Amino acid sequence: LSLRGLVEGNRALPERDLFFYHPFYDQIWLHTPTAVIRSGRYKLIEYFGDWVDDQTREYHPEPKLELFDLVADIGEKKDLAAAQPKRVAALRAKLHRWIESCGARIPQPNPQYDPGRALDSAR
Repeated sequence: LSLRGLVEGNRALPERDLFFYHPFYDQIWLHTPTAVIRSGRYKLIEYFGDWVDDQTREYHPEPKLELFDLVADIGEKKDLAAAQPKRVAALRAKLHRWIESCGARIPQPNPQYDPGRALDSAR
């Protein structure tokens, strides 16, 4: 896709879904396995097995879905996932179809996981 028209300021890019996939841990940035879809004004983030709160840096050992309306809430402060379960389900299904179409795998629980040693290397 040529970006020439966008750079020259005389044409916008066509509207399309954007996907991001980060299926691994990054302890420096406290990043856990996630996938994201941006579809129109909405952004869905799926944390596959655990997540770290950006504000408190508290670790949570469970999966989570977040939904944001980026037109009304550019700073992603108000999570709409509980209020819009149908939209969450539709976007999540689209996100999983995209991941599968790439031949990637969705992270699964580690059968050797030991919660007593979960953060040993990060201490």
